[in-house]
Amino acid sequence: MCLKKYFRQKRKQMKSGQKKSNRKPLPRPDSPDGQFDLDKWKEEQQTIRNDVYGFLEEITAALQAGEVDMKRYLDIQAQFIDYSPSNALLILAQNSEAKKLGTAKFWKDSGAQLKADAEHIYILEKGTAYQKQDGSIATNYVPRKMFDISQTNIKPNTTKPDYSQRSLLSGLVKDCSYCITVQSELSLPVIVGNNEIYYRKDINFEEGFSWLSYVISALSMDQSNKVLLDYKARCTAYILCTKLEYHFKWNLNGIMAIPSYTSKIQRHTDNN
Repeated sequence: MCLKKYFRQKRKQMKSGQKKSNRKPLPRPDSPDGQFDLDKWKEEQQTIRNDVYGFLEEITAALQAGEVDMKRYLDIQAQFIDYSPSNALLILAQNSEAKKLGTAKFWKDSGAQLKADAEHIYILEKGTAYQKQDGSIATNYVPRKMFDISQTNIKPNTTKPDYSQRSLLSGLVKDCSYCITVQSELSLPVIVGNNEIYYRKDINFEEGFSWLSYVISALSMDQSNKVLLDYKARCTAYILCTKLEYHFKWNLNGIMAIPSYTSKIQRHTDNN
């Protein structure tokens, strides 16, 4: 079975909230008919939880195997920048066109109405802490049913935040320990020296911001594995630039085929 068809079938199962079966939906705890069965409800929730975790493992393995486009995942992560990578993957697999998620209560409190045929997806929400058998403390994550704004009667806000170039650069370098120096003549848009980052004065802002995002990301990461460092820095910069609707020009596929700028950073630093 092709991967796309397989995940389409899995999404259908996830949206139904249970594995395929002939059982009727179980009544909720506040069901007026008083027929709620707590044990069966717990069993149903555990089934959903197992499905979500199994689904997450499958989509993660598909991403690692190159069967899912890394750029699509990064686009989702940029859209939902405050969500964990695991939840970004779950969103990608269930509704890659999602723009804004909320629970049924969230949308109701916001004055929106869910469509009669509204489809939901699941993400994982942090639950309660518990003690494991070895005495260590772990956190339980539980499935949370969410609805995209497209499943409501309101439209997403498409207004782009109007940040000045100065405020964007200030935010980018806020926690950077390197001194930023603007120079007129540089062979590259951004060059790193000992505790100093040189930024070319005549560079186009969007391109300069992309380079600077990449460099600052790389400098904040573990320097031991240069290939992994380069890839992680590119991904981080891509997410940031995509979130701000700036074009990140470097190809994210075929890492080994792309000259690593992090090697230039290291060589330049070693020579100063």
